[in-house]
Amino acid sequence: MKNKTLHSIKFILSAFFIFVSGVTQAQQNQDRYFTQALDPFNESLSEIQGLVTPKHEATISGELAARILFIAPELSTFLKNDSLINLECKLYEAERDIVESNLSIAEIEYKKNRELLSRRAIGENEVAISKAEFEKAQSEYRITKINTNRCEIKAPFNGSVSEVLVNQYEFVQKHQALLKIINLEEFLVQFLIPNESAMNYQPNQKLDIYIEELKESFLGKVQFIDQAIDPSSQTIKVIAVFNEHNPLITPGMTAIVSWQ
Repeated sequence: MKNKTLHSIKFILSAFFIFVSGVTQAQQNQDRYFTQALDPFNESLSEIQGLVTPKHEATISGELAARILFIAPELSTFLKNDSLINLECKLYEAERDIVESNLSIAEIEYKKNRELLSRRAIGENEVAISKAEFEKAQSEYRITKINTNRCEIKAPFNGSVSEVLVNQYEFVQKHQALLKIINLEEFLVQFLIPNESAMNYQPNQKLDIYIEELKESFLGKVQFIDQAIDPSSQTIKVIAVFNEHNPLITPGMTAIVSWQ
């Protein structure tokens, strides 16, 4: 348990400093990448410039209309299943308590009628009705449990908050976007190749990926080659992955891809 805790603390600290330092540079690199990508024929086919992007990113929205009690701050890091957002749940908790009471009453009534039926004091219809009422109360209770569980939104993966879209204590609506998160453990490299050269490249083809900011090369491979051609630049998007995770790599870094 101690080693696991130390590992979690090390991940959070390292990811935080890497992410904060790379935010401004990431935007600059992204703008430069897409500007240069419009003219891919200026790039050598043996060395093509790409951009590091997160494999997983998400916009988190709420499933309830409620007031925000807590929301993870921008640029903060988190582990999977950490709390990202807590919503005020007094109303939903009160509804759950009422339905739970109704469930108890329905269960008692159903059991009583089964006992009366065994004594031939009532008919089967009365038992069937009380059973249906009991099952209805069970379903209503499950709904209220789902709603109260939605009051806390947990992280789906290890990552960082890239943007907060609302403020603490605001009342938010159902399905309103609340914050954006990115994964800090799995990254892709996106780059463009000329259309006429696409036949030379295949999925799983080995690559050398040089990260300019780190002055270091990493091994990778082609994961996906798009079939759609960009009509303005006559290029095709290629997605590559790193063979191994490196905690120093962060989204927005510039990658120089060369084919093995």
